[in-house]
Amino acid sequence: MSLPSVLAMVPEDSGGPYVIAAYVVFLTIVVTYVAIMAQRLGKLSRKADEIEARLDARDAAAKAGSGSVPDGSPAAVPAEPSKAPEGVA
Repeated sequence: MSLPSVLAMVPEDSGGPYVIAAYVVFLTIVVTYVAIMAQRLGKLSRKADEIEARLDARDAAAKAGSGSVPDGSPAAVPAEPSKAPEGVA
């Protein structure tokens, strides 16, 4: 169906062209919103995959006992609690 045939089916006193225009604008807004959300979800998914790969590499390096992770930075070592000198509360 073409737009003129749809407009011919709508009574003229009901504001048909305005209703159709409102639906077109609303549909455009919804499609734009969905496209933006899909783009953000894709970016978030890629970042999560990158973080997961880095964590897997860090875990593999820790199990191997190499002392460094693949990007060259030293592996994180948990800090030991500092001991207070005797007689200090």
